Amino acid sequence: MNILSMEKRENKLLNRVEVIARVGFPGGTPKRAEIREEISKRLGKPVDLVFIRKIITEYGKREALVTATVYNRKEDALKFEPAHIIKRNEKGKEESK
Repeated sequence: MNILSMEKRENKLLNRVEVIARVGFPGGTPKRAEIREEISKRLGKPVDLVFIRKIITEYGKREALVTATVYNRKEDALKFEPAHIIKRNEKGKEESK
């Protein structure tokens, strides 16, 4: 899996960076945890501050459009991210262990 392109937009009000990335992959759609790790490496932030919102894969293509938010502090993430998004991202982290 590799990130083909990444668009970043800083949201100073919510103390986060909003990311839209196009991810290429050879087989099936990568797991949420794998994409989180790749985005965190690319931006130099800890994995627990990256939250994947959406992964959209078009039929027959070997790439996906990923929407993510990257916070500067864990407290801000817990304050602004919806509970179901936090739960989804933590679930993916547990499965990868």
